[in-house]
Amino acid sequence: MRLLLATNHPVIDAMILKLEDEAGIIELERSLKHDGLAKWAKPILIVDEIKYRERLIEKGKASRPDVLVLYDKLPGTIEMEILLEEIRLEVKNEESKDTRIIFITSLEQGSPLLRKAVELGVWDIIAGTDVRPIDIIKRIYEPGNYSDAARFKLAPEAGNQIKRAPVISEIKERVVEKEIEKLVIREVKEVKRQRIITWWSASGGEGKTTLAASQAYQLAKTTGEKVALLDFKEANPACNYWFNIIAKDSLEIINAIEKGCLNQNILEENIVTYTKAPNLKIFTGVDLYRINAWGAEYFDLLQSTLKYPYIIIDTNAGLFFSGTVSALQGADTISVVVEPTYKSIEETLRWIDFIHDKWGVPKEYFKIYFNKLSFRTLDEDTLKKGFSQYHIGGCYKYSDSVIEALNKGNPVVKGFENLTDGIVFSENSMKKTNNILSFLKR
Repeated sequence: MRLLLATNHPVIDAMILKLEDEAGIIELERSLKHDGLAKWAKPILIVDEIKYRERLIEKGKASRPDVLVLYDKLPGTIEMEILLEEIRLEVKNEESKDTRIIFITSLEQGSPLLRKAVELGVWDIIAGTDVRPIDIIKRIYEPGNYSDAARFKLAPEAGNQIKRAPVISEIKERVVEKEIEKLVIREVKEVKRQRIITWWSASGGEGKTTLAASQAYQLAKTTGEKVALLDFKEANPACNYWFNIIAKDSLEIINAIEKGCLNQNILEENIVTYTKAPNLKIFTGVDLYRINAWGAEYFDLLQSTLKYPYIIIDTNAGLFFSGTVSALQGADTISVVVEPTYKSIEETLRWIDFIHDKWGVPKEYFKIYFNKLSFRTLDEDTLKKGFSQYHIGGCYKYSDSVIEALNKGNPVVKGFENLTDGIVFSENSMKKTNNILSFLKR
């Protein structure tokens, strides 16, 4: 196994001494045997050591390592996030496969860099201040996976559990101060009630976008309140097709986030207003040519910036996209779409268990919708038995009219009228508030 070291971490010297010393090898073998890793797949060959970030790509391309041990405090001027992206693109092993990165860090979970690392497929993360040589050796021979790394995407205060607002969440007044030339803009935004609903499925093509678009449109028409539909399907957004609108370039939003000045006004200027329901605003997503500039944490910022009573989010299927993870972690309700097949039932139950066990999402947050039923599929009773411990939101039959509506660019309402049941706030609970802008001279 070809190993490239790009670290000035103090334990590395001790690790090298163990690998070069016969007594150290015996000690390591004994420890690995205790952990079920007694038989090493290949001897470790240290192909090079790098002490500065600027040399990493050049040396990595030349040495073609199987594994790279990288320390986040490696000296250099290149930003670590950019360096990780370049490693992913440029550094391969002798079989032209991606070099696996073992990332040693003292950062807290949930930091932007760790979130980005996980999304780039860096799943071997060793965090903390008390790192031992054996910890690195074990990780070399026992690669991690997404399940191991997912917790590093969570906010540090959440630990292994996600802190969540109640289904009807109260957002307290936030005051944001920004210096623009010689002015400080003090922006006060207040929403007394807010619901965030994420549409998700274990597999693709089960009807998430159809239902998300229908729910957002119906909420806008029936409540008169502001509704946001956020398309978090990375590289392949599709909500705009249901409303016959042109997708809006996300460049201005990206620039505002990078400058640290994203606010609701900027966001509203760069999302699309649906003319048939002007209180419905649609974020049409990030297209294929912008996705590399879109950081994982940007999805979180979109959710936290919009102070709308209703936010509906459409996602990719599965858990392998940052937008999906962000939407699942931030939702008050996770609307799960299931096709009427045994395969869909089994996959969905397995994924929900994973989200519950690994991220601490309460099972009462999940609401199940069965879609595309016909006389050839499993019947409604069988489907409901499979999800007996969950709340069932609805059962919808397959209809060619849905395809027809899509081709015409119209959100579907007929047959999906119950999508707003239990969601709409009562008049007494919803209070409209106005944004207050005051300009103060320094």
